[in-house]
Amino acid sequence: MPLSSAEKSRRYRERHPERVRENGRKYDRKRGSAERSKAWREADPGKRLVYNAKRLDAHSRQENKRKAAMKLATPSWAEHDQMADMYVQAQALGLEVDHIVPILSRFVCGLHCMANMRLASEATNKSKGNRHWPDMF
Repeated sequence: MPLSSAEKSRRYRERHPERVRENGRKYDRKRGSAERSKAWREADPGKRLVYNAKRLDAHSRQENKRKAAMKLATPSWAEHDQMADMYVQAQALGLEVDHIVPILSRFVCGLHCMANMRLASEATNKSKGNRHWPDMF
């Protein structure tokens, strides 16, 4: 089976890391990105602080929304100790806790309980997002 262009690129980057790094530097120098970034920061020092504060505020709103959804999705009979152990185990193994049926979705809202949780790699969990679950259709 022929390799995809993404796979060819990945293999090339693995075989030639120095060449890839140097090409990246040449590209940055050609575009002047470092100089532009420095000029942007120096033009108005407070501008960067405002920009970062807005990003932090947006992140905080999203995090608060996620926490509220988790609280609403946790039934009174949930196995809190076992769920906490699963999060510790996931961190120790370098995995993530995946909710099989998503907690936040336009289509359905799953429960935050052991029956709806599994360990998954970051790539698997992120690729699934909140759009897919078993027996969806």
